[in-house]
Amino acid sequence: MSWPDADDKREKDTVTQDMEMMADAAWALRISEYDLIRLAFRRWHGREPTEREQESAFHVYLAAKPQPAWVRAFCRLVLEAEQAGTLDRREFGADQMRRRDPGEPYSLRFIALAMIVMLVLYLLITRL
Repeated sequence: MSWPDADDKREKDTVTQDMEMMADAAWALRISEYDLIRLAFRRWHGREPTEREQESAFHVYLAAKPQPAWVRAFCRLVLEAEQAGTLDRREFGADQMRRRDPGEPYSLRFIALAMIVMLVLYLLITRL
């Protein structure tokens, strides 16, 4: 007999592993998790996902639920190739996706935008 708490813990462990594996595979390919799902779907089903299929699979990821087998299988292939030192972004179709470089200054853009907003608010408040 399996206790509910044990089942919950097992599912949480699976979800955690799935999410970590997806993040690692996306990072290895230098793409977003959203694009990773698209590539995994394409490889498994042999066609592009419809918008509904893509959104549905991504919502599973966002809801922190166990990932479909085709996502896990794709991630394993990517991570195995990375571990072996044979990872080729083109082989997985990642060269067709927008590249996500580790050094992209998104945080700097956000900080600059926040500072501009704060300056505008300061100027508006001090005029009152």
